[in-house]
Amino acid sequence: MKTIPIITSCSILLLLLFVGCNEEQNDSYQVIEVKKYDTTTYPCENCQLSSKKCSKLRTGKFYEVFNDDTSLIYRDSNIQLTIFKGDSLVTNLKWVDSCSFEVSFNSSSSKEFESYFKDKVLIARIVGVNDEYYTYKVKQLNVQEPEISGKMYFGK
Repeated sequence: MKTIPIITSCSILLLLLFVGCNEEQNDSYQVIEVKKYDTTTYPCENCQLSSKKCSKLRTGKFYEVFNDDTSLIYRDSNIQLTIFKGDSLVTNLKWVDSCSFEVSFNSSSSKEFESYFKDKVLIARIVGVNDEYYTYKVKQLNVQEPEISGKMYFGK
């Protein structure tokens, strides 16, 4: 059988790749079984991002920079207030897993915001977190369109 010189510890290979192995030579291991990844059990696309990191983002103050303008975001688990260029947008949040949430319109001081968001549901996925900001991807739910990527900084 073909050997795969990937890693020198069978336990690490099991942990990282979910495969069984037998030592055949010094630095080579034989793949015995590959276990199928069950997407119904683990629906998140970026499962290596810990749910603990995402759960810290359910509440707080954030900001995002668009060209020369800054958007302020105040989030309290199930509701979010966004202030941009003096206008406000209130949205409802429904967390669908530890790192993804649906965003739906609640109210706005801007007719422009209201006309754009009123009948739409967006899905936002947190895809990365570091000490200064988190990255996300967002798109309209049930619509074939590309995702938009963004960066949300932590407020002080």
